[in-house]
Amino acid sequence: MYQQPRIRPMTPNFTYEALKVMMPFVLSTTATLSGYDVRKQTGISLSGSYLILARLEDHGLLCSKKEDAPKHGQLPRKLYHITDEGLSMARTALAPLQLSA
Repeated sequence: MYQQPRIRPMTPNFTYEALKVMMPFVLSTTATLSGYDVRKQTGISLSGSYLILARLEDHGLLCSKKEDAPKHGQLPRKLYHITDEGLSMARTALAPLQLSA
């Protein structure tokens, strides 16, 4: 089950990097991605990706859970999924760019 995020109010203004991080989730609303997956798809540094993911989760736009069955010998990854509020806000922010899914 996904953890309930600690919700802090978020303005509808996204940074360019935050929108880049949200794009894979908007394009596939069923996507469950790790921080490394987001990094590969966006080109943002791994540490930058994790900072943005944490901020988006704190604002309730993404939620996360630990991987159920990690590969042998590996720690479980934290997997992220977009919330309904996150999808709505991202689509609103992307609408003027005509990039909305």
